[in-house]
Amino acid sequence: VICVICSFPFCFNLCVHCSQADYWSQFIYYASFIIIFQFGWACSQIAHLAMINELTHVDGERVQLNSFRYAWTVISNIFVYACTWLLLGMNTNGAQTNNITREDAPVFRNLTYIVLGFGLSCSIFFHIASRERPREANWELSRSLSSTQSLVVKMSWKDFLKERQFYQVTFIWMCTRVVLNTSQVYLPLYIIDTIATLSR
Repeated sequence: VICVICSFPFCFNLCVHCSQADYWSQFIYYASFIIIFQFGWACSQIAHLAMINELTHVDGERVQLNSFRYAWTVISNIFVYACTWLLLGMNTNGAQTNNITREDAPVFRNLTYIVLGFGLSCSIFFHIASRERPREANWELSRSLSSTQSLVVKMSWKDFLKERQFYQVTFIWMCTRVVLNTSQVYLPLYIIDTIATLSR
């Protein structure tokens, strides 16, 4: 969370003390903050996904929790899209323009602070409202759910790297994220273009 909070504002604002620098300098500037952000985002996602297994051992409840998680992801994307639309709409001052320029930088700065504030509030609420069982209770519960004790094996992180299924799941997860992220990026552009075409 700290990586996300510290890097996110820099990803969507003008380059600090280098807004007039050459493109490669700005590329390195933004790329470094995006790498930090992606690292923090991935850590948060992994922690949330791992927590689902800790919260319940019932498959149906796990699916339900994952569905809630995905639903809130969609809702948050719609929230950001709506905020962007409102802020950019208020910034035009009645002028009809479809271009985003450097003059719109304050809009993205404000949007960044809105998203950070709302996200931080939700994160704090999540950590306060979610209660995990003690580790020993989870281990005993998982043992009691299996028919034989030999089915439950404690694994270290090195053991996971030796499992073929780990790489299969990783590949499927990566492909799913690529499709999901691509659709999230291009769907708003498609909607905007469609609305602009229909309004002509």
